[in-house]
Amino acid sequence: MHGRHRAAAGLLHALHGGWRSEGLRTTGRAFCATPAATPVAAQGAGVDLPRRRLVTPLPLTERVLLYECPVDMQGLVATAHQRCLMGAGLGVGGISIIVTSAAGSMPLPACTMLLGGAAVYAYGLSFIARRLMRSLAARHVERLVVLPADRASAAAEDALRQLAQKQEQHGVAASLLFSAATIEERLSATAEVCLEVRTATANRWLKLADLPDVEEHYSGFDEDSLGAPFSDICGRLHLLHFQLDQEGTCYDHAFLTAVLESDKRIVDERIEPRSDATPLLTEPPVQGPMLSEIEVSDIEQVANSVSKDAPADVVSKLGRRARMGGLSVFGAGLLFAIGESAKDPDGVPRWGNLNLPL
Repeated sequence: MHGRHRAAAGLLHALHGGWRSEGLRTTGRAFCATPAATPVAAQGAGVDLPRRRLVTPLPLTERVLLYECPVDMQGLVATAHQRCLMGAGLGVGGISIIVTSAAGSMPLPACTMLLGGAAVYAYGLSFIARRLMRSLAARHVERLVVLPADRASAAAEDALRQLAQKQEQHGVAASLLFSAATIEERLSATAEVCLEVRTATANRWLKLADLPDVEEHYSGFDEDSLGAPFSDICGRLHLLHFQLDQEGTCYDHAFLTAVLESDKRIVDERIEPRSDATPLLTEPPVQGPMLSEIEVSDIEQVANSVSKDAPADVVSKLGRRARMGGLSVFGAGLLFAIGESAKDPDGVPRWGNLNLPL
């Protein structure tokens, strides 16, 4: 009996040892996918795995729609602009009521300051707010499409031929290791990626590519003066904003995440204003900055001061606050006029002078 127990224990130990040799180790109750030790190929197995896994680039032979946002940014801007005009009118009306009610007792410089404040208030809500909304609309991405790229397609075909040769050389058993690359690795191995970005004000065509060897091609240049990575333009500066957690529709989340987190640089850019945009967004046209001209040093300077809020939410809040601000100033003007009309000949306001039916 003791011999049988020892044999069973030895068999279990051999099985557990076999599992550990395959590279899986446990930490508590969770499995860790990192190898505990370097696997050693069995002698005579006939499989000689390469030290570096071959990653095939993305073919990119046709248009791929990655992201689309159903938010009507032009409608939001029109509604917010109407609320800003309403707030400006109410604010000017409230200040005018104050000046009219106290014209006999208020000094002329004070009246002039109030009227000047009313003009500045109206100008801010009528023109500056409109300019701000156009800038926010230029950051709001409505659609992102990956375009075909001839150079990337040729590189992908060449990589597929190399993959077939490697599989013939190392055997069919290693084919899974060759084709197990993630979408991030395949995008990094792609020579160039062409994007079509549609915002609320313009259409952009971008070409992303890796920079050549810095020491070979950019010797003597400061690295901060080079173009900014696409991941910093989207993730730190938010010049292209994607509403992934809200109304945005993502058709391939892994591919979109890989593109937004890519370290490729913008080597070519073309921008055209949208012909179907409302006059609020086209007069004067505001297309946003050229993304290819942004440098690494620019990101380090302004990254901490950039708002991370969605442009659509900021536009909606701007319209609501402008309307509420105008109502507040108009209400204050009415209260001031009521107080002035309730004063006695000695200048003391009294409720009895209002003749309210109480």
